Formats: sequence, structure tokens, C-alpha cells
Amino acid sequence: MKNPIVRFPMVLIGVSIAVGLLAACIGARVGADRKMTTFDFSRDVLLQTYRVDSWQQMRAAFIYYRRHRRLAEQPGDKPGATQIYTNLLLRKQVRFHYPPTALFIPMAIDRLRLDEKTVYDRSIDVFLLVNVAAIGALLLHLLRPQLRGPPSARDAAVALLVSTTAVLTFAPLPIAASLGQIQVWLNALFAVTFYLYATERRALAGVVLGVMTCIKPQCGLFLLWGVLRRDKRLVVAMAAALAVGFLAGTAKFGMENWFDFLKGLQFLSQRGESFFPNQSVNGLANRLLSVAQPQEFNNMFWRENHLPPHDPRVYAVTVASSALLLVLSFLPRRSRTVTATLADFSVMALGVTMASPIAWMHHYGILLPILLFLWLTLACDPAFARCRRARAGVLVCAALTGNSLPIFNLLAPSYWNVLQSYMLFGAIGVFALLLWMRHRPDALAPPEVGPSALERDAAGAVP
Repeated sequence: MKNPIVRFPMVLIGVSIAVGLLAACIGARVGADRKMTTFDFSRDVLLQTYRVDSWQQMRAAFIYYRRHRRLAEQPGDKPGATQIYTNLLLRKQVRFHYPPTALFIPMAIDRLRLDEKTVYDRSIDVFLLVNVAAIGALLLHLLRPQLRGPPSARDAAVALLVSTTAVLTFAPLPIAASLGQIQVWLNALFAVTFYLYATERRALAGVVLGVMTCIKPQCGLFLLWGVLRRDKRLVVAMAAALAVGFLAGTAKFGMENWFDFLKGLQFLSQRGESFFPNQSVNGLANRLLSVAQPQEFNNMFWRENHLPPHDPRVYAVTVASSALLLVLSFLPRRSRTVTATLADFSVMALGVTMASPIAWMHHYGILLPILLFLWLTLACDPAFARCRRARAGVLVCAALTGNSLPIFNLLAPSYWNVLQSYMLFGAIGVFALLLWMRHRPDALAPPEVGPSALERDAAGAVP
């Protein structure tokens, strides 16, 4: 293939697909769950078979608030009855862990009297398409030196085909869609943000990050990151978007629910999740305890309205690992070059995700644009021509983070269940490569245009 839009990205995508196929074949032979491979979730997307994971929690919280808000207006109602998180999350362990602003979504559907399932399903379709478009645009942007000219209509069409393949086969993305997760929205919005940031549209990137924070509060750490980076355009735009969301949420749901939300976050951070899709340090630690206490620390089976009990050891490991990840994410970069800047942005995004006590597999959908950036930089930039081990590392990390590998669930009853955290290990590898790229002296040099690293490898020019 002479077209660089196909040749370079498809190496990364192809290796990930090949590993997924191999793991699925081996898993089928040894008795692993045959309904949880990457391609099962991809099939769900193609058939538009979506569940209602996030939506049912939001609906439950909205109905609870609406009912008790009406009761609160009547004499004799109990104080604190409208506190969503205390009454649902803390007392009943209903997993509504979104900020109050997220309730505007079911509220709008209710006001417009729309069919919820139809709206949510079509929103998943729309945001998957947004993700495809954003990844396609990012490919064209990152491969401009190899195109040696403005992208043509044919280049754009090829980029969309490649990005469609990537979105359908990068496991966290179809997993989110199959489950019916609002993370589909967030993954798409992050891909848009990454493209905007890469193309120097910092204010627009800040607005999108502000919108994401109104659904996923961890993204709010980008505001502090922007302040430390003295990125005024991003900070002002993000702060404005957050102010609008906060004021609207306060006007509708009251300050008490913001304070109650903080109480809910503290409750979750003290427990986390032991269910195997939780690919965080907290999940790994909780699953180790599941060997001796499989009922309390459920590993293989989802238990509705049940969270693992608080364990001081798990909590200490969670806090220490989260603190380390965030400190590394906030460390300043050594350069203002495009490569170092994008690596720095990627470090922050991935660090915030991994630092969360609960980082489900579908949360790692943000890794697709990051992996493509990493791979295309190492494969195409002559400054990284000799970095063969780094390129191999990216391929390994893409295979681990881009696949659902149920074969490792066979190890759940033993302490080898640490291998169930394969996606976490892949994400740690990506994080380390990004830190290396952010601080590597070669990244300080201006970008060059010349033969790519892969082309030099193929020609035998690299020893």
C-alpha cells in the first residue's frame, strides 16, 4: 500500500485485530467465555444491539429526585430527602456516580416526551460517527508530512474507512456502545478535543473539556493542568463552560446535591469495584481479595446494588497509586514542540483515567487517538527513527488495550487473576511511553520531513 493513510495506521490496527483473533481462537479451545471477545462487541455495534447501562442509573436518579422534590414541597417531608447520592448511592448502592448536571439528559427527554431507548440508541450511533470523523481528521492532520500536499477528497475517504475500522475494532469503544454507556459520548468528545488541541484550537478544546466535566468530573483536573501550563485560551473557555454547567445545575438541583455528590465520590473512592472490567489499580487490589472472599469482592459476576466493602489496604494502595499518577501527569514538559505538547496532553488524559478508583474497560476508549498519535510519531518522524523498541512497545500496548481478552478470566479463582488487569498494564505501558516522549531530547528538535522510520527499517537503513 503506497497510501500512508492506510500503510501506517493499519499496522497498529492490524496487529491489535490479529491478537484479538488469536486470543478468541485460543479462548474457544480452553473454555473461555465466547460472548465477550472484541468481535462480539463489534457485532453488537453493527447490529445496533445496545443495552441501557448508564441510562437506567440516570433515569433512576432523575425519577427519585423528581418524586422527592414534589414531596419536599409538602409539609412533613423529611429533611435531606432530595439528596440523591446519600439516598441512592450510599444507602442503596445504586451506581449513579455522575454529577447533578448529568440529570439534565433524562430531564430533557422527559420534558420532550420522547422514547428514551430510541433517543439513547440513536445518540450512540451519532457519537460513534463523531468519533469516526474525529479520528479520520486526526489521521489526515498527523500524516500531513507524508501526504506532501493538502489532503484530497480521496485521502479523506480513505481516512474515514481506516477510522471506521479502528473505531469498530478498538474494544473499549464497541464495549461502551454495546453496554449502552454514556462513555460513548465521552470517548467521542475526547477524540474531538484531541483533534482540536492538536490543531491549536485551544479555546474550543476547553469548551469541550468543560462539557465533558459536566458528565465526568475527573476531567475537571484539566483546568488545573491548563493553569499550570499557562494555557489561557483553554483555561478561560473551560472555566466558562464549567460555570454555565455549575450555575444551571445549582439552579435546578440545589447546592445540597453538589455537596452530596462530593460525599458520594468519597464513598466510591473508599470502595471502588472488584468486578473484572474495572481496569484500575483499585480493581486489581480488590480482585486479589476476591480469592479468599469471592462473595464480598465479586470478580466474575455483576452484583446489582453491591459494592465491595471498605478495606484499608486496598484504599491505601488506591490513594498512593492515584497520587503518583497525578503527580507525574502534572509535571511540566521540557519543550513547547508539537510532539512534546501532544504527549503532555495525552499524559494528563490517561493519568486522570487510570487514577480513578473505577476505570471500566470502556473508559479506555480515549486511548485510540493517543495510540495513533504515539504510533504515527514513532513510525513517521525521523527524529525517532532508531526507536524500534518503543515502536514494538506501542504495538504490544495497543494489543492489550484494544482487545477484550476473556481468556484471562479463567485465572479469576487464583492470585494469577492479576492478569485480568491486562488493559491496565497496557495503559501503564502507554503512560510510560508518553512520559518518555514528553521528556526525550529528540522531541525538542523541530519536526523534519523525510523518509519515515518504517520506510528506513524496511530499507535496512536502521541498524
